[in-house]
Amino acid sequence: MNAWASGFRAQAAVDFQSAEYLLDKPEFHSQATMLLQMAWEKLAKSALVGRPDYRASHHVASKFVRNLKHDARRFGRAMGLGPNGAAARLTELAQQLTSLEGLAPQRAGGENSEYPWESGGKVLWPARDLRRDFTSAQPRRMCVWRDFHAVARYLRSLPQATPRRTARL
Repeated sequence: MNAWASGFRAQAAVDFQSAEYLLDKPEFHSQATMLLQMAWEKLAKSALVGRPDYRASHHVASKFVRNLKHDARRFGRAMGLGPNGAAARLTELAQQLTSLEGLAPQRAGGENSEYPWESGGKVLWPARDLRRDFTSAQPRRMCVWRDFHAVARYLRSLPQATPRRTARL
């Protein structure tokens, strides 16, 4: 594995572990959400190393997961699902990631998981005002929490990534 891919994957794991640590602390839900988004972004980028634009975007995870459907059989094995179950799970995961990526400050244009924003003449901030919450209502049942390690396992099962191979992902 390329050193950049290893670095992205290692940092993604630490970001995810930190998000999980904060998950049970309601006062830190915005930080857990921010770290969750960052973990998925880095995990996707670990597979895209070698593409000219792989570091420029903050919304690569949902696109990456949508493209995993092309390899639903292998992904399903990593998750213990058949190809149809894997495809359905990837669809649900991609939808959740699209919503999560919408909270990245570069895309949000308002409510986000990192910086204060203004709405209706009031200054709001994530720790108090984040409405899109990925940390309540049994979050560990959500695909964005439940499937992180399965996607990482899938990536480890792939042959050595090359720019040509990752271009499809």
